[in-house]
Amino acid sequence: MDGIFDNLMIVMIKHNIILPREFVTIERELLLIEDTGDRLDPHFNLTAELETFAKKMIKTKFEPGNLVGGGFNYIVEIEHLLK
Repeated sequence: MDGIFDNLMIVMIKHNIILPREFVTIERELLLIEDTGDRLDPHFNLTAELETFAKKMIKTKFEPGNLVGGGFNYIVEIEHLLK
């Protein structure tokens, strides 16, 4: 990821920020995926892969059918809370 995590760590140390354990684990796993990808394919670009994945995920999440279904679930939850 071309030093993104290095820069993140520098900013965190500079501003005395402590991330939750889950974020540290995710960072570690992303670095492992990037390293493995580089070893298997020197042209592997994790950032591009993550961008493609994120775009698909966002597109799916905000499809009209999914928004209506999600909205219905919230209405049902509110109804249960009101009862």
